[in-house]
Amino acid sequence: MSLYCLKIQYAPAAIAAMTKSASNREDAARTAIESVGGKLHGFYGIFGDPDGFHVMLIGETPSNTEYLATVVSAVLGGSISNIRTNALYTADEMVGAANLINGAKVDYKPAN
Repeated sequence: MSLYCLKIQYAPAAIAAMTKSASNREDAARTAIESVGGKLHGFYGIFGDPDGFHVMLIGETPSNTEYLATVVSAVLGGSISNIRTNALYTADEMVGAANLINGAKVDYKPAN
């Protein structure tokens, strides 16, 4: 599974519509992610983001393909004006990488 941190900036019209309807966008995000076999780990509003993002999600999908399908679907809906994605890794994955390095499983030769 691939783990992501996604920051979203909503379009002004979307903010107006969400305010008017009092809709819960966490539920919409969860439904979208689960529909491709993923899991929503967290959905948080952001105050004071210097880049103007409104929401941050932590989600997991089977691969980049499913992640892209959910994000592109959301963008095509017109409510999102900006997105930033960071791929995440767990502490266990870092330990696994260290074990590969320490076990000389990575065949890399530095420049001389």
